Amino acid sequence: MHFGLAIPEPLKNLYEQTTLLTTQNVVFREKGGKEWQVAEFCPAHTQTLEGIWSDLKKSKAFPFAVDSFGDCYYVELTGKDSNRCPVMYYHHDGSDVELVSNSLEEFLRWHRGK
Repeated sequence: MHFGLAIPEPLKNLYEQTTLLTTQNVVFREKGGKEWQVAEFCPAHTQTLEGIWSDLKKSKAFPFAVDSFGDCYYVELTGKDSNRCPVMYYHHDGSDVELVSNSLEEFLRWHRGK
């Protein structure tokens, strides 16, 4: 494996959802109404890791999706909550990071289609 770590179960479960992974322009809406747009999901291979922003390359971040601006959604593969895969959102224009959800499973429950 690229990182020398086991892949967390929530991430494995995401990549088993082939219909979702091949859909473009997907909306995820949290309970408060805030929407997160995913233009496309990223393939789980080393070329995806090579294409992420240099700020994220310094960590053990696994990008799984991007929006239409090229910002990415990712999970950290290390840390105390890595088994839950909190979803983070990287804004490339300011190099800042935003917590999207406390777990990948929670994020995926927000799926509302296109």
